[in-house]
Amino acid sequence: MKPLPGFQRHTFSCILLIAITILFVLAGCKKDEAQSVFNDEILGEWRWIKTHIGRPDTTYTPSEGNTRSIRFENEEVYFYRNDTLQYSFPYHFEYEYEHTLDTLQDSIQVLVIGEGPYAYYFIQNDTLLIDETYRDGGADFYVRK
Repeated sequence: MKPLPGFQRHTFSCILLIAITILFVLAGCKKDEAQSVFNDEILGEWRWIKTHIGRPDTTYTPSEGNTRSIRFENEEVYFYRNDTLQYSFPYHFEYEYEHTLDTLQDSIQVLVIGEGPYAYYFIQNDTLLIDETYRDGGADFYVRK
């Protein structure tokens, strides 16, 4: 194999350098992973007031002997029925980029409890809504205790 003349060697070196640079740039670019955030507005105790399920169109409310509440602490959420602890899970917040409810935003903050799927959540005044209707779940409404 005979060596490349000076001009061709220089051109080959430039092309190789550009290709390596592009490779490093592309390797450095990756899709944003779920960005962990925390919303301390959710901390505290919440009393269940209703659950709405869209299919079939049904609303469940507390009754005698059927009260529920949840308590969010820094890293754990506790679920109570009739003031008795039923279970607890770690939780965290993420940004969901693909299924936002607001077309003017590119992401929405969602709540993830345990290893479960995310839920949309909204806090307005003293009311908390945890909404899983996007996956045929219910929409749970709570008021701050």
